[in-house]
Amino acid sequence: MRRRLREHVGKNGVWRNENTHYARVSLSSVLGFALGARNAGFHDFLVQGEMRAALLYLEKQLIPWDPRYKARGLPPEQMAGVCERSAHSGIVAKALAATNPEFSAEMQWAWNQQDNSVHLPNPFVRGFENVLLDKSLPEATPKWQSEGFPNVSVVLRNGLGTTDESYLHLSIRQFGNYYLSQPGGMTIYARGKPLALLFSSEYTACTAEDFLTNSVGLAHTPGNKSHRAANRGGFGGGHIERVSALPRQDYASAEFELSGPNVIAPHFKEKIKPLSTPWPALLKTAGGTARYKRQVLFVKGAGKGDATYFIFRDSVKGGQPTVWNMWSLSRKLGATRDTKNIEAFLADAPGARIAGARRLYGDRFTAVGQFDVDAEYYVSLPEDTPRQTVRWGVRANEFQDLLHLQRTDDGDYFVALFPRRRHEAAPTFASLAAKRIIKVSGAFGTDYCFVSPRRSTASGEGVHFTGMAGTVQDRADGLVLALASRGEVSYKDHKLVANDAASMTVEDDKVVLAIARNGSAKVVATVSLPDGKSLRSSGAVHPVKMADGSYRIVIPQGVREVTLTQ
Repeated sequence: MRRRLREHVGKNGVWRNENTHYARVSLSSVLGFALGARNAGFHDFLVQGEMRAALLYLEKQLIPWDPRYKARGLPPEQMAGVCERSAHSGIVAKALAATNPEFSAEMQWAWNQQDNSVHLPNPFVRGFENVLLDKSLPEATPKWQSEGFPNVSVVLRNGLGTTDESYLHLSIRQFGNYYLSQPGGMTIYARGKPLALLFSSEYTACTAEDFLTNSVGLAHTPGNKSHRAANRGGFGGGHIERVSALPRQDYASAEFELSGPNVIAPHFKEKIKPLSTPWPALLKTAGGTARYKRQVLFVKGAGKGDATYFIFRDSVKGGQPTVWNMWSLSRKLGATRDTKNIEAFLADAPGARIAGARRLYGDRFTAVGQFDVDAEYYVSLPEDTPRQTVRWGVRANEFQDLLHLQRTDDGDYFVALFPRRRHEAAPTFASLAAKRIIKVSGAFGTDYCFVSPRRSTASGEGVHFTGMAGTVQDRADGLVLALASRGEVSYKDHKLVANDAASMTVEDDKVVLAIARNGSAKVVATVSLPDGKSLRSSGAVHPVKMADGSYRIVIPQGVREVTLTQ
């Protein structure tokens, strides 16, 4: 038992050998042995160590509560059930209720959120549900934050357990063609609703093709069933470069190979479904391999209902034509100007039917959501290549509209995705600093979002960045300057320089400094304030005034946030 756990469980609880569905299958059998060992007094695998970490890893992948299924489940992927739920967390909750009530309550919450599922994909502990589960146990909402699961997935989340919960799951690992993995694929929820999804399978349909995935892919035209089975896309796997989590900004970057061809196993070939016709036309098709870096900037508001959105920058190298796909769980997608009269725009919405490709024009597009949350898209890059949409689906509650972009050369896709409730006004967007900054403005204020394909400097409208990524949020509730990694940012005579991911929030007479939650080493920050304002000490942290009037602040190891007074 110990040997198997050491071999199969990696950092942050990652189940190394299998995707989340099969990790649950394997852990069902391991869980039976763990309970037996615990009850017999041999060893308690649930208190700490690899077993507990692996169980927690799976629960941390859970999507927000989905109105289609009235529950949470695993994010959609091939080999997984639709909104797949299980009893694992409920069993752990009861087992630890007396000895570790805090962790038990969090696991009980996870089980309750999965509609108290009694499903266990392996028979080792089946038949004992009445003994192993208890719906009456106390629950507590976990304090899970955004984090990476080494080279398997990244989960960005905000507002866990609220009706405004946001979530992004980024797949990283290529587990092999049997698992039909989709590295680079994203599942997105916003304002508590499903927004952009991978298509689910549950062994009834094969949807693991690159043009059905929210990712970058090599440009190729789908052929007949045999052709599609022989080349489902260039899913070469990836690795996480960086994840940083701050109170108002999270960031992830990962590198992916576009190689292939990846095949669809014979037992899945007959489950390939017909596509919409015509499919989006391509300027050129790829004839080789490529790679790309996916950067995701997650901009978060201060509280429930505040503007919270995503910025994507996908930088492609390899000299091959590529496409950028984003599927929206919407009623219809079109140019934003055409959605001003929403009733007229939706008059010909196709519902649960596929629809062929349509050309789109401009850089602003709106996907009218199925649950009163719309997705506003702004395409900063590429500028002059065709935009198209097509509608496709298999399940009646999972028909989606595609935003399809393409490039024939190396370069970047730079796109903002801003979710909003139907009654809220859409923001305005603009590009600055040679397409390295996206400006987002609305009733909430003005934000500047900087994402660069490499470390660089970018300036515009009084904002200045140096580094890879960062944000300025100039909002009614205060000013936030944030860096995703080492760099500097300045705006309106406020400046932050740091040797790692950090943020500075200015509210009234307070300055709050925060460092990335996964940071372990000390962070050295330099802060400048307007009008010669001074900073006073807070606890063990003492700002040191420099000759230029700035303050040098050392945030020691283990400290995540410091509040200073002006």
